Amino acid sequence: MLHGLALVAPSIGILSAQAIYQQTVFGSAMRSGYHVWCPIPYDFPSQVFSTSFFAANLDMLLVYAPVLVVGVLGAVILKRKAAPTGATLAFLAAGAAPLALMHLFYFTPASRFYLPLLCIAAVFAGAGISVVLRLGSLARGIVSVAILAFVALMPPPRAIDSPGVAETARQNIASTPDDAVILTAQDLVWMEPAIRNSHRQLIPLTRAQEYASKRLAYRPLETPGDWNNPLKTEPVVAFAVQDDPARIAAWLARGRAIYLDLSGIEYGSPLVRQLLEQCSFHAVPGRIDLWQLGSRS
Repeated sequence: MLHGLALVAPSIGILSAQAIYQQTVFGSAMRSGYHVWCPIPYDFPSQVFSTSFFAANLDMLLVYAPVLVVGVLGAVILKRKAAPTGATLAFLAAGAAPLALMHLFYFTPASRFYLPLLCIAAVFAGAGISVVLRLGSLARGIVSVAILAFVALMPPPRAIDSPGVAETARQNIASTPDDAVILTAQDLVWMEPAIRNSHRQLIPLTRAQEYASKRLAYRPLETPGDWNNPLKTEPVVAFAVQDDPARIAAWLARGRAIYLDLSGIEYGSPLVRQLLEQCSFHAVPGRIDLWQLGSRS
């Protein structure tokens, strides 16, 4: 009993500290920063966890099925060949499995939610392989073939951040003055780091882009309809071009240096056509994906 309490004590300490922080900052131990900037869905539990999300999350997890299968085989081998480790195996599995099971019903499928389970599966697999390798040359041959098959079945690693977006951001810095306003269809999440040490301003084209799509709610919403109520929420990003395209023309008339980043814009975008009607466009030397806007007046 005491050993069990000692094992869970760190988790209890972390959860307690988090509850105190959330109570102090957000007014409730059960309310986090997610509730503030993503009140939809976090203020409504049925929109966060639902059986309707199971299929999409399972598809995400099954991409890593080879890791899980080899991990289970490794655990079985360890249990049979190294019996004293049984309690340790059970403890590790109990720490990762419930978290993975919970996220099978979460509204956003993402591989990061299954990392604890995958890491433990990898440890089980490696430990099991080390046991098999001591059994003789035949066992080593079988393991070698199995490892090759495992590598062949695993999906290639995928970067979270698109290198193209980061490179576009760096090129925009090199091609614009320090006080430029850059209109972009790319998510501000990836574009903002490039301009932090300058006076440039990024303006999202639409409210569909990350951050521009979010609203802050400092108090819990009573109904989902409250999300768009200006008395109860406010936008994370104050202005997007789609809110008032005429404002861009007004800024140009006052002498602002404004550029349109064409990367990520769909061909024939109605919003871009609207800008074309109100502004003139000039190619930026050396760039095919960046235009400087000018005033028609």
